[in-house]
Amino acid sequence: MYLFWRPADLSAAWTAIHNLVSLALASRVVQVAAGLALTATIGARLLERGSRIPTGGPKVDLVEVVSERMPAPVFAVSDVAALDLGRHLRRRPNAPAFVDELLSSAIAAGASDVHIQPQDIHTRVAWRVRGELSELLTAPSAHHDLVVRRIKILAGLTTYQTDLPQDGRFPIDTPKGAVDVRVSVLPTYHGEKVVMRLARTGDGLIDLTQLGMPESLRLDFEELLAQPQGLVILTGPTGCGKTTTLYSALSYINLNRGDTTSIATIEDPIEIDLPFLSQTQVDHAVGLSFGQTLRAVLRQDPNVMMVGEIRDQETAHTAVEAGLSGHLILTTLHSDSTAGVFNRLIDMGVEPFLASSSVLAAVSQRLVRRLCTECRQPVESDRKTMNRMIQAGINATAAESLSFFTAPGCGACGDTGLAGVTAIFELLRMTPRLRDLVTDKVATPKIAEIAVEEGMTPLFRAAILEAVAGTISLDEALRVVG
Repeated sequence: MYLFWRPADLSAAWTAIHNLVSLALASRVVQVAAGLALTATIGARLLERGSRIPTGGPKVDLVEVVSERMPAPVFAVSDVAALDLGRHLRRRPNAPAFVDELLSSAIAAGASDVHIQPQDIHTRVAWRVRGELSELLTAPSAHHDLVVRRIKILAGLTTYQTDLPQDGRFPIDTPKGAVDVRVSVLPTYHGEKVVMRLARTGDGLIDLTQLGMPESLRLDFEELLAQPQGLVILTGPTGCGKTTTLYSALSYINLNRGDTTSIATIEDPIEIDLPFLSQTQVDHAVGLSFGQTLRAVLRQDPNVMMVGEIRDQETAHTAVEAGLSGHLILTTLHSDSTAGVFNRLIDMGVEPFLASSSVLAAVSQRLVRRLCTECRQPVESDRKTMNRMIQAGINATAAESLSFFTAPGCGACGDTGLAGVTAIFELLRMTPRLRDLVTDKVATPKIAEIAVEEGMTPLFRAAILEAVAGTISLDEALRVVG
């Protein structure tokens, strides 16, 4: 009939359709078949729904789960807080649009990392801003693979490889400059977890005077940057601003030494394009590691070098040797404190006498959230606060004499009580006494104790001083330094 019958006009076609539908509905066989098909469809949907929700647990509407918007982080800008990312995963998921808007909102909020973590019945999406990880939303686990596949495609990773870790990157152009997205994919029990680090290559330099260093510490740091050779090592957790401090130090050196000083950097990745020096980005895919690149750059006759991070034995040995042979080396090293830098180098195979002779100083830093100056107000210290101070090592008399501040929130700060971030620092300068301790491989706590006797202000005291000055709250100080 489909091949050979052609209706004369529209009226004839409607008449034929009406007659065929009436004939079909009159047939009991068609009615039974339609009923069975409807019953099977409903049963399949119920089984599918039940398989996604644990037995005995609360019944959850997955469409409602994906649209569930967690409270906006206190540091989110207003237009980001109003975004509804979940709409891209409702009913007809649009993974590319979801990933694009997630990254755009993370960049606008100043996030350093974005976490996409699969769980039992949903996927948790969170981002880290100013060192604090906050949940953004949850999405149905059924859409997790679509989102991960989209990110893998952007990063040039193997989409079908789901049982091995993978690393990649891709750039994003923004009105404020390029952002390099570094992607890490890790297999977990419920699926692949994705963490994206956002490196803002277009951010401008910050002057040393704007980093938050106390004047005395800043003057000591500037004196170190004037030295002809040796290592200045920055340490601290990921996202604490070490790279920003390094760039500020390089800018200071360039301004004060002039064009007669050759400056080179080895980075992963290059976060800010600086015209006054030569920058090299490591590429592990072609075997260009920190250690190999450092040896090559040393042949270029630099006066000052910035090595993004000492990660392995080869880089540690080469950096120490360079610091002893007429080069000023600025670098970072993961350690829990400034005093721990030396034993960390020794653990990497550096001889103790080389570590003590090459290192000029170690700097530890943390980012802290500033109180809003518009609504900041003093707060009375209660017994609980006093006990916390005493447990932290401050004697009872001194604790009772200290006063602190809080900020309830106002229109100027968006009712958050916060106004940007600053940094707190701990500077350990090498002295003859400390050099002997390092050479003798003395334990880290003893080195820290002697460093305080030699004039170092420990990180905890630096945080308490900022809290007493009203720059940050006591809770923020204790949250950051413990």
